[in-house]
Amino acid sequence: MQILLGKKRNMITRFDSRGNAVPVTVIFASTNLVVGQRLLDRDGYSALQVGFETAKKPKNPQKKGYKDLKFVPKTVREFRVTLDESSLPIGSELTVADFNSGDVLKVTGTSKGKGFAGVVKRWGFAGGPRTHGQSDRERAPGSIGATSSPGRVFKGKKMAGHTGNAQVTVSGIVVYDTDPENNLLLVRGAIPGPNNSLLLIEKVGSKKPLVEAKSIEEPEVIEEASSKEASENNDIQATQTAEEVGVEETTEQVVETATQVVTEDRESVQTDIAKENSSDSPTPSEIKNEESK
Repeated sequence: MQILLGKKRNMITRFDSRGNAVPVTVIFASTNLVVGQRLLDRDGYSALQVGFETAKKPKNPQKKGYKDLKFVPKTVREFRVTLDESSLPIGSELTVADFNSGDVLKVTGTSKGKGFAGVVKRWGFAGGPRTHGQSDRERAPGSIGATSSPGRVFKGKKMAGHTGNAQVTVSGIVVYDTDPENNLLLVRGAIPGPNNSLLLIEKVGSKKPLVEAKSIEEPEVIEEASSKEASENNDIQATQTAEEVGVEETTEQVVETATQVVTEDRESVQTDIAKENSSDSPTPSEIKNEESK
């Protein structure tokens, strides 16, 4: 059930995720109790009577009327509801936890009283000209009649009188955030009435939440993913370096073997030359003499 009675506290400023300043009105709404029912079969319409706060010095008739409740409510208001909602048992609790960020509300309150006011303040009249010596006509209402026909002032004519202190209903108020621990409801924008004035709150729709869910912890997930990627990159780099080291080792081994073969061939050639040039072997002159013979 998303109906509630509360009191307007004050207005504060909040900042959203983009750093924009958001005007917020704080509403205090302690636990409400369902104190009465209006049934379609019995009363001709469906409604619930909701009690708010505790009466300090209740009268005996009030005590008898609310003997089934835990306390005698100080304020009682009636809300029209659907047929299914009207069956909510007496004594059921209504709290701020029933609302969520993004809910669209219809808020009813009593506007600030401004006393007796003229037409410029009360209705926004432009007033008379400020030139040609008309110093007493600046905020005057001007003519109010319509000549001899009809010869009277029409009923409902906008004139000076008592301003404010009237019931005002504002629709399209969006819930910014809730604080169930302290029984606070934060709504975006201004609402009618002075501080500590009574408010009737009803949900009429919902929008996208204005405040992100607090249970989501994206930075930690991002850090874990980045650490995993870093470890994988380190493993890949280690394997690449290991492969490069292995290739370098193999190339060094091939070079060593090749140098060993070359040196062995050189040594064998040198030994053959040395054998040929030894004293036992004939000299080139001796070979020529033998050939001539």
